[in-house]
Amino acid sequence: EGVSLARNYGVKKSTGNYIIFVDSDDFVHKEMIKTLVDLCEKKYCDMAACSYLRINVHNVMEPLDISGIVKKNTREEFYETMICDSNIAGYVWNKLYKTKIIKQMSNLFLDYIFEDFEFNCRYLELCDSICYTTQKLYYYYVNNYGITGTFKINEKIINGIKAYNAILNYYD
Repeated sequence: EGVSLARNYGVKKSTGNYIIFVDSDDFVHKEMIKTLVDLCEKKYCDMAACSYLRINVHNVMEPLDISGIVKKNTREEFYETMICDSNIAGYVWNKLYKTKIIKQMSNLFLDYIFEDFEFNCRYLELCDSICYTTQKLYYYYVNNYGITGTFKINEKIINGIKAYNAILNYYD
């Protein structure tokens, strides 16, 4: 019934300390979860994020150098990072969340495109600090025939406006 319903169900059933979302056609580096958990625990962060690599049917995966720099942000600084740094952005699939914080949220994922950015904005309101690494630990498969690849630009704009409107309503 859609990605939002699936994510909401998964959060409801979760029992661990952390939650991570991985899209069904993507994959993660074998060190991604350990790296992000270590960031949260060693840097006392409420969220950890990593950079990602876009791949498609024409790319051949090569061994990657996963070295990177680590940054710790305040909530306000991370808002700017999500908007301005396309390697981190507002996606949910390259981030690690604390279960206890997500379960404080009344509405989780809303049922429209760009729901992940809106979700992250509400999650950040419950955070003190966020850590991220420039390591490319998430592998995002670009599928021109998937959910985001088949929308017309007008539908994307309308759904983007809905997401930003939900954010504005939340802060009002």
